[in-house]
Amino acid sequence: MFFSAATESGVRNSPNEDWLAISPTTAIVLDGVTVSKEVKTGCMHGTPWYVNQLGTRFLAAALDQDIPLRYALRTAISGVAGLHADVCELDQIGAPSAAVGAIRKAGQFIEHLVLADVTIVINSIHGLTVVSDERVSCAVGDLAEQNTSNAEVMKRRERYRNKRGGYWVAAADPDVVEHAKTGRLPLDGFRCAAIMSDGVSRLVSPFEQTDWPGVLSLVENVGPAALIDRIRHVESSDMERTRWPRFKVSDDATIAFIRAQAQTEKFNSNSQGVTYVDCGDQYG
Repeated sequence: MFFSAATESGVRNSPNEDWLAISPTTAIVLDGVTVSKEVKTGCMHGTPWYVNQLGTRFLAAALDQDIPLRYALRTAISGVAGLHADVCELDQIGAPSAAVGAIRKAGQFIEHLVLADVTIVINSIHGLTVVSDERVSCAVGDLAEQNTSNAEVMKRRERYRNKRGGYWVAAADPDVVEHAKTGRLPLDGFRCAAIMSDGVSRLVSPFEQTDWPGVLSLVENVGPAALIDRIRHVESSDMERTRWPRFKVSDDATIAFIRAQAQTEKFNSNSQGVTYVDCGDQYG
């Protein structure tokens, strides 16, 4: 397997709340949920600490290929909660949380997991598979267009986050893993894949500067860092967020690219059909 990756904070000199890790068999991207400074989080540690603790534990558990990805994430969430449950109020809606995406080579399969708004795109001889979770945008996405106050955003999160009929993110309750989207494809015929935080997937939606095949083509041909540079250029063209309403002018951006080592030809973005696997139809 060949891996390449890049991550960049959305605001210069501010902590990056994304997190990524790559091993010879596994790639993981976490997108920590930003909480405004005026919001009570109940936690003394913060989101960067949370994604670092969660990511390292998730990777360690996922390296055992006999453990399903859901169970590995469950183990990680429980482990992190145990680190600070006695000193932090983890039931606060502002307590640290994160979206999660993972790809793993296990035996003769490529496995994936998506929880919340991390997107995975997989290219194989069977076509292009896009795994995404629209439940977050369905629950709070309209607020970006309304210039909504932080208080209203938190009210919406309290109503929908980790609740039936809402959306699911990694926080303190390990049971959320039951709402993650998981699947696998045969290793034979696998070509390449990418995991990206929504700071990268915004190039497709809402920016509409390319499509999912185009993202794979760009990251393979110009590299992940150059891809993020393109996103920054688009963001800077709409500093007032009028053309593309969004919560942040620039968001933390992270992408990990994985390619079968034997794959020598460049990805042709026009060669395959696209299959969309949307978690949004799996409420409950």
